[in-house]
Amino acid sequence: MPLQPYKRRQYPQTAEAPAGFFDGEYQRIEQSVRTILEALLPGVAAPSFTVATLPDATTNAARLIYVSNETGGAVPAFSDGTNWRRVTDRTVVS
Repeated sequence: MPLQPYKRRQYPQTAEAPAGFFDGEYQRIEQSVRTILEALLPGVAAPSFTVATLPDATTNAARLIYVSNETGGAVPAFSDGTNWRRVTDRTVVS
């Protein structure tokens, strides 16, 4: 049987994947990340920084922080060992 060409699946709206979930609405993703972090780390808060006071990303690889004045609003961020990146879309914090 020959391989069939790949066809992008259309997923129906469900409770697990409501309409708009996959269309780049980063606010929903950010809220989901916060909910997951709160569930995994109850009562544990990531240290808060402003863009101007970010610690060195190279000495804080794999650390999670909260950036209170990121472009577009406050956001959780992580160090990839080189830069601080937003959890929501992996863009370098600016």
